Amino acid sequence: MKIQTLFRLGALATIVTALGYTVGNLIYFFGTVDTISYIWLTFFVYTVEVFALIALFAAQVKRGDIFNFVGFVILLIGIIFYIIKNAGEMLIITGVLTAAQMDWVGQMSSFAALDLIAIWGFRVGSIIFGYGIIRAGVFPRWAGILLLLVGVTDIFSDIPGVFYLFAVLLSVAWGWLGLALWNHSNTPE
Repeated sequence: MKIQTLFRLGALATIVTALGYTVGNLIYFFGTVDTISYIWLTFFVYTVEVFALIALFAAQVKRGDIFNFVGFVILLIGIIFYIIKNAGEMLIITGVLTAAQMDWVGQMSSFAALDLIAIWGFRVGSIIFGYGIIRAGVFPRWAGILLLLVGVTDIFSDIPGVFYLFAVLLSVAWGWLGLALWNHSNTPE
């Protein structure tokens, strides 16, 4: 398989991530997040995002630096922990576990840390990886700035109105990176 084909598949995964975040945020804004379809959607988006992130990192590996690598690893850990967290929510919604059982599990320190690692891994990883994208110069500077701003706005997303900005930045950043990766796959190595 050619490297360009792998980058194109990665670009498609990145664009699907952007579209999935857009649909997921619209569902969230309309208040229907306690459905199995929403949980499956987020599970799917996070899983595809892992492949997209790997492709984005691979495309920059020759020109990237420590920021790219550290941001990639932290963001990847955050996304994987979100996948694990979603699996727990799926168990509650499907009735395999009751909310009381999940609350009991949530009191265990390792599971309580899961949520913090997922949230802060995503936030810090987005900031550092976005900065790494800017420094590497493989993708447009603004795409890196947008990803960096995704992490910053996520930190302040509890402030009224900021979550909407976060949702828009998240979709636009991943979409722009997907298009940039698609265009990168056209350039010979």
